[in-house]
Amino acid sequence: MGWAHEPMVPMFLSAGKCMLGCCLLVSACVCVGCGRQSATHFGVEIVGQEKFIQQVTKAMSLIQENAPDDLELIAKYLRRIEEHDHSGMDASREAPTCQLAPASAYASVTWCAGCIAHEAYHSKLSQSPDYAYGLEQEEEECMAYQLTVLQKIGAPRSELEHLAAQDGKHFDLDGDGEYTWSDYEKRRW
Repeated sequence: MGWAHEPMVPMFLSAGKCMLGCCLLVSACVCVGCGRQSATHFGVEIVGQEKFIQQVTKAMSLIQENAPDDLELIAKYLRRIEEHDHSGMDASREAPTCQLAPASAYASVTWCAGCIAHEAYHSKLSQSPDYAYGLEQEEEECMAYQLTVLQKIGAPRSELEHLAAQDGKHFDLDGDGEYTWSDYEKRRW
């Protein structure tokens, strides 16, 4: 979700809550003053509160157990998963970053896993040399991949039905037919 006109700023910087500083050489650290931590699992850095790291680790473990090939794809196209106010993918960073909001991360372990898969697929698509964000078509491809992963990991029927009912237009929250920074800021998932 790289924005040519408005760069993505990590939540901890935009909110002015803390700096990570000296965590470069270790696989786990505590962010002084804000409770954010960093841990690396399956080759992916996970940044957030301890509860978030545990939830994402459970989700990725579920994928590893039931869909190891999909975990391989996720680990290839995501280098970082961070707790954030809004869910989305920032593939323009040096470390392609999946951002997960509480509504996405904590709905269930299976839903969290599906969201991670969805965002990893955005990152995969963005690696194409002729990539241009495909809005509805791209969302449909990412949702199809998400649905496949949800099925493999044994997600509840309600999650499968919810995802299958989506039309790929969830990116356009103000209904103007465009995907803008305003749409991103309105997300509550």
